[in-house]
Amino acid sequence: MKLKIVISLLGLLVATLASAERKNVLLICIDDLRPQLGCYGHEEVISPNIDRLASQGVRFDAAYTQQAVCGPSRLTLMTGVRPLGPWELPAKFLKDEWITLPRYFRKNGYTTVSVGKIYHQYNDDPQAWDLGPWNPWKDKKFESWQAYVDPESLHIKAQHRREGGKNGPLFESPDVDDSAYPDGMAADLAIEHLRVVKDQPFFMAVGFVKPHLPFNAPKKYWDLYDPATLPMPKRKELPDNISGFGATPLLVWNEMRQYAGVPETGPVSKALTRQLIHGYLACISQTDAQVGRVIAELERLGLRDKTTVVIWGDHGFKLGDYGAWVKHTNLELDTRIPLIVSAPGRTAPGRGSDGFVETVDVASTLAELSGLEIPAHWEGSSFVPLLDQPDLEWKRAVFSRYHSKDSQGQDAEGSAIRTRDWRYIEWRNRKSGKVLGRDLFDHRKDELESFNLAGDPRYGDIVDELSALLADGNGWRSVRNALEAEIDIQSSR
Repeated sequence: MKLKIVISLLGLLVATLASAERKNVLLICIDDLRPQLGCYGHEEVISPNIDRLASQGVRFDAAYTQQAVCGPSRLTLMTGVRPLGPWELPAKFLKDEWITLPRYFRKNGYTTVSVGKIYHQYNDDPQAWDLGPWNPWKDKKFESWQAYVDPESLHIKAQHRREGGKNGPLFESPDVDDSAYPDGMAADLAIEHLRVVKDQPFFMAVGFVKPHLPFNAPKKYWDLYDPATLPMPKRKELPDNISGFGATPLLVWNEMRQYAGVPETGPVSKALTRQLIHGYLACISQTDAQVGRVIAELERLGLRDKTTVVIWGDHGFKLGDYGAWVKHTNLELDTRIPLIVSAPGRTAPGRGSDGFVETVDVASTLAELSGLEIPAHWEGSSFVPLLDQPDLEWKRAVFSRYHSKDSQGQDAEGSAIRTRDWRYIEWRNRKSGKVLGRDLFDHRKDELESFNLAGDPRYGDIVDELSALLADGNGWRSVRNALEAEIDIQSSR
């Protein structure tokens, strides 16, 4: 009996020590943030807190999302699997028995916390969290994530709706405190939660909405910039020879046309373009300040050396590039994302890596960093080795996907592969699988993706090679493949 007691106590001691040594996780998700930050070489952007975090970790210069829209990209992040189709939102998948990233950490003894926009649907995956999910709309202070606080903006919104429109103005800049807006409220609550969970291993996800439209931020962040000095789009026309399926979403950008003051058709003016770029950068600085507040509290509590911090953007964004706005394509501007990982004890802080990584890889990476076994059905590849050796030879390619319609209304599913030299997009009929269009861009000479080479016979061998690699998928599996393989997902719940 004494031996059993001693063994039991030893087991408890080992478990306690293991718990004490486990690293916390702070996952910061930012909406519509393209890699336009100081640490990514954009000196015009004022982002000191994120830049400081990059100096303490590894900045990934070749990070890509699986789909350039909020729902599927966040689903991929939180489930570790690639999206099946064009508009797969979390609520549809979470009916399945797949263990999500926060559920997995909770199962392994972590206290899990959700603040702000993590999934696209704010009430998804409630069983994953010990605290949350929380968002400002639960307090009913705001009608929606648009969160206008200026009375004039609310008046414009009401008038626009009476005229058949949907949203209010594209931006506002009232002289208010950070906490007047949802992201400031999210930072406030994240700080409160850190104080509650500081003595236990935790997985905390904090989601900031800005710089998503509308570009609403306190005046002090707008005042950081001189709009006359801000860089304007380098290319204002569609890529030459782009396929009909590639061009259609660029021409439409319906998300922005829903706002008051935007023309129903055609381009926006140069003056409005400059105002929007100004607002986008003001919102980046606003979010950067909230990131700084949360990390400052982490440091004040003595938790920084015990916590892996990740900055992740859900997809890219167009700011008048190609004469278009927002996301919703398979092009570089929409699929390339910012990703920074600062993991205590790693050997390469302050360096950049051009190794290809994807959103689907983040879950596996966090599991490995935390000493957890990676669930069998997670499809991503842990990139922990790149944290120690950022210049390590890594993936050959990354993949993304987005649907489209041509000018005749014909549907196609677009799958894209990005290698070191090329971006190739293949548009196929969803039912027959027939190839309906192709786009090919040479990144050795054309970083802006301004000319489609797919129709040039001189590049036929390149098209064939990339098409074959795309078909093979290089890991482009899906939940459906795993189900057919009869993986025992019940064991990982």
